[in-house]
Amino acid sequence: MNLALARSCLFVIVVWGFWGFFNKLAAQTLQARPAVVWSCIFTTLVNVLILGWLLRSGVTIRWERGVALAGMGALTAGVAFVVWMSTLERADACRVIPLTALYPAVTLLLMVATGRERLRPINLLGVLLALVAGALICYQPAAEAVDPAPKVDASSGGY
Repeated sequence: MNLALARSCLFVIVVWGFWGFFNKLAAQTLQARPAVVWSCIFTTLVNVLILGWLLRSGVTIRWERGVALAGMGALTAGVAFVVWMSTLERADACRVIPLTALYPAVTLLLMVATGRERLRPINLLGVLLALVAGALICYQPAAEAVDPAPKVDASSGGY
C-alpha cells in the first residue's frame, strides 16, 4: 500500500470514528428516532453542498449503467443507518460500532460471489480473523450477562 493511499484510509477511519461517536451521543441524548430525523436534515444539507461542489467542478450527470446501483447503495445505507441508530440507543457503543464495522467482510464476500474480485488465502484469513474479532467484541462473561438483583423499593417495605 502506498503512502497516499494509507493516509487517505487513515483519514477515513478517523472521520468515521468521529461519525460513530457523534451519532452514539445523539442517540443517547435525543433517542434514536429524533436523532435520525436531525441526521437526515443535516445529511441533506451536506449532500447539497457536495453536489454543488461536484457540479461546479465539471461532473456531468446522465442516466447510465450503474445509476440504479448507486440508488441501491443509498437505500441500503439509509435502512442500515436507521437500524444502527436504534441499536446505538439501546446498546454499548463499544460493542455496536466495532461489530457493525465488519460490514466490509460482507462486501468482500459479495464481490467474490459475483465474480467481481478474487479472494486470496491471506484475504480469507483476514475476513475470518475479523469475524473472530466480532465474536470477541460481543462476548459477555456469564456474570455480566445476568441481570443484577432487582432493586428494593423502600416505600413497599422491601417487598
